[in-house]
Amino acid sequence: MSAESASPSTPPRAVVIRMLGPELADVAAFAKTLSRKPGEVLSWDLPPEVHVKCPTADQVQAMVARYGDAVFSVGGPSLEATVTGLLTAAGLTVATAESCTGGLIAQMLTSVPGASACVLGGFVTYADAAKTAMLGVSPDDLAFHGAVSEPVVRAMAAGARRVTGADLAVAVSGIAGPSGGTADKPVGMVWIGWEGPSGGGARAYHFDGDREQVRRSAAVHALDVLRRQCLALPGR
Repeated sequence: MSAESASPSTPPRAVVIRMLGPELADVAAFAKTLSRKPGEVLSWDLPPEVHVKCPTADQVQAMVARYGDAVFSVGGPSLEATVTGLLTAAGLTVATAESCTGGLIAQMLTSVPGASACVLGGFVTYADAAKTAMLGVSPDDLAFHGAVSEPVVRAMAAGARRVTGADLAVAVSGIAGPSGGTADKPVGMVWIGWEGPSGGGARAYHFDGDREQVRRSAAVHALDVLRRQCLALPGR
């Protein structure tokens, strides 16, 4: 239907906002303040994402103003499509180095048509020996800090970038469970590291849920790290 033929009574097309970081309860409470009638602005979670459906442009603007760079899509693509689009537009390439996620990050990236423009390759280095042999991670760091640690994920990311020649690299190592956790490193603890032209970094996350939920949360947050690197946003 064209704009000219649309009836004044035609309801506006709702827009779905997708974000990562805010709690659903907070988003739902804010959505309620924007609604002109009960349930007009709807929010729900698709862990670890939170989605909001807004019928009007002013409600969309209010949501984006409130949650800022936590919003990665407004009526548009998935996080993986957002990331590949940003990488391609910037002329950047990426490589992945994965332990607990077992290749899930690379799978999500390469599920997007045209991903070959930015994805160079990935490594699944589940065993410590593979981290050393394939990515050059120091055996001393593995012995002293453990595989789930800042020095190891940073070395994994640096190794993936060095071996492939990628502009950016992201690495993940964690404890997906249900066993293997300790008091210092409980189930759900995941380190995500990155490396790029201006240096690198790493952060520890703690994810809830079963094994697959922890793995998915880790992969999604790793993609968000890439998004933030592309946009020069602060880490979260």
